[in-house]
Amino acid sequence: KRRGLDAHRHDFWEICAIVEGTVSWWAGEESFEVGRGQVYFTRPDELHGGMDAMMHRCELYWLHVRPDETTFPLLDALQGDGPRTFPAPEAVPLFASLLAEHERPEAFAEVAARATLHLLLAAIARARSNETRRTVS
Repeated sequence: KRRGLDAHRHDFWEICAIVEGTVSWWAGEESFEVGRGQVYFTRPDELHGGMDAMMHRCELYWLHVRPDETTFPLLDALQGDGPRTFPAPEAVPLFASLLAEHERPEAFAEVAARATLHLLLAAIARARSNETRRTVS
């Protein structure tokens, strides 16, 4: 069954990592082919969706983040010029760890999830910075 991904916007960051397959998304006036090992993000209040209003068959991690005082500096690194999609192989295991922490009903899982979120956002910010430097050089 097909699932649509019509044009939409929301008040949080949306960050995806593709594990298998390829997806075609757009944001604003740009379109993006995102493949295995790549990260893609949209910013709050940005109009975006799937090409042809659909979600292509893939395996991915999909994260929504509302900025707060601890995540703002990491998300701020995703503002401005630079790629919206880029390789970030070190991020995929962190997405898996974050999900695992959310599935644990044990003590300190919330603290561990928050710490993992910060590591994940730092890995994504670093990967984008490295990709920006690589494409400028």
